[in-house]
Amino acid sequence: MSQDLNQTTALTEEAQKIVGSVEGVRSALYLYRSTEELGQASIRGARKRINEASSDIHRKREEEILGNLEGFAKVQLEEARLKLQIALTEYKLRLQG
Repeated sequence: MSQDLNQTTALTEEAQKIVGSVEGVRSALYLYRSTEELGQASIRGARKRINEASSDIHRKREEEILGNLEGFAKVQLEEARLKLQIALTEYKLRLQG
């Protein structure tokens, strides 16, 4: 009977170790999954910030290009106005003889 009790105690202790190991594995797996989810969330956040920064850069560049084009168009318009004024003056001088 003492031997049966010792065997039962040994089996109980072994079962507790196994249960503890299983719980440890479950805890480790839970921590791994939590860490992985946090990592994925961090990656998603970083991608979002990169995309926002990229959009800002593109928007600023587009504004710069539009500003340059507007300036160029103004210069071209002024040049055309001056050429027209010169042509009109030359025409008036020809009419006067």
